[in-house]
Amino acid sequence: MKRGLWQKAEVNRSASVFLKRELWKGKNIRQYRKDLPVVTILLVAAAFFIFVMLERIGSTNDISFMYEHGALYAPAVLEGKEYYRLITAAFLHFGAAHLMNNMLGLYLIGERLERMVGKIRYLLISSMNLSKISAGSQMSDNQK
Repeated sequence: MKRGLWQKAEVNRSASVFLKRELWKGKNIRQYRKDLPVVTILLVAAAFFIFVMLERIGSTNDISFMYEHGALYAPAVLEGKEYYRLITAAFLHFGAAHLMNNMLGLYLIGERLERMVGKIRYLLISSMNLSKISAGSQMSDNQK
């Protein structure tokens, strides 16, 4: 019985060494936190949070519900001067599949870009592109 416990302890110790070597790759906790794509994670978390909150009070598949909560609609922006829709639309997703696809893309591209340009520049790039992506999406929908 003692030998079994000793073997389990040895397995746990070797698993710990493996995790330290492979996951941390010699980094201390500060270096690891520095490499985390914090901005990307926060953007993804914000989109998930907004989606869950909207699903609790209505349906994200309902066009009128989403319009009431800031979805992008070109006449509302151009004629109604509701420019806030250019920003809010970036965080609104019609259904879970739409959310998952967009967040997967955001994470895969965002985490690499954030590491390449740094957190501050990535935040600036992301904030500038929120309205451009929303406006571009609306323009492509209008051409159909």
